[in-house]
Amino acid sequence: MVQVRNTSTKNNSMIGARRRIRLLMIAVFCVLIWACVTVWDQSDKLAENSEKLAVLETKLAEVEKLNEESKKELSRLNDPEYKEEKARKDLQVAREGETIFDIAKPSP
Repeated sequence: MVQVRNTSTKNNSMIGARRRIRLLMIAVFCVLIWACVTVWDQSDKLAENSEKLAVLETKLAEVEKLNEESKKELSRLNDPEYKEEKARKDLQVAREGETIFDIAKPSP
């Protein structure tokens, strides 16, 4: 009788160990699935953010170019000769004794 009990105890402990291992494997599998889904989602977001970054860098380059042009124009406006040239060209201002002739361009 002692041997029968000893054998059944070993079988019960083996069955319990198998159940614990199976439960552990299921838990590990669930964690791996969660990790894969998270990585997949993050890679999609990373791709979207990379595209947005490229667009924003392009816009930044355009704005910096415009800023440099504005700085050049501002520095030119401090020059009296440039002011005079600009006024004569854009506003059609004339010096004393000059006559302005406005010639219209023919339309095509």
